[in-house]
Order: sequence, then C-alpha cells, then structure tokens
Amino acid sequence: MNGNTARILLMIARLSWLLALGTGVAFWLGWGVPLHAHMGLGGLMVLSLLGIALLGLSRRPGLALALAAVAVLVPVVGMMQLMAPLFDSRALTQVVHVALGFCAIGLGEVLVKRMKQGAAPLV
Repeated sequence: MNGNTARILLMIARLSWLLALGTGVAFWLGWGVPLHAHMGLGGLMVLSLLGIALLGLSRRPGLALALAAVAVLVPVVGMMQLMAPLFDSRALTQVVHVALGFCAIGLGEVLVKRMKQGAAPLV
C-alpha cells in the first residue's frame, strides 16, 4: 500500500465530506446553495473513499468491502430523497443519508489507520 496515496485520499474525503455536510445543511435551510454543489462534493467524497477501499482490499478485505458498500449507499439514499423516500418519510431518508455519510467517513478513517498499523487483519 502506498501510505501517501491513502493519506491524500483520506484528506480529500475529509474535506469533501465537511463541505458536503455544510452545503447539505445550507440547502436544507433554504440558503440558496445549489443542490449540485452538495452532490458534487458528496461524489468526490465517495470516490475518495472507494479509492481507499481499493487500496485496503488486499490488506483488510472485510473492512474495505464494508467501506465500499457504505460509500455506495450514501448517494443511493441521497437520491432517494428526490424520488422515493424511505417509508414515504423524507425526514427519515435525510437522517439515514447523513448517518451513512458519518459511517462512511468513519470507516475510511479506521481502514487507513489499520492499514498503517500493518497488524494482522481484524476484519
């Protein structure tokens, strides 16, 4: 694993996640933030996390696959807000979307840390 690549991808994921969270809240509050800005930042976060998952696949396959699955679910649930909210509840869908975003960034942090440690895989 190239440690520098993983660290750079993690920094991109962190920054894009923070900005996506901020633009999402601003959009939700009606502050005139374009939804496409939020979606683009979220997409950058997801791509960065998928890159981390790809780097960790050989060293921590279980954790890498969990990260990839959660990262893919973030935009899927996000798009559901526009089309078919969970149980017909837009608020529930928004909460699940934000929670998945937190889980995805947390899994990315854990995977990079575990890849740095180089110990035997736990997952």
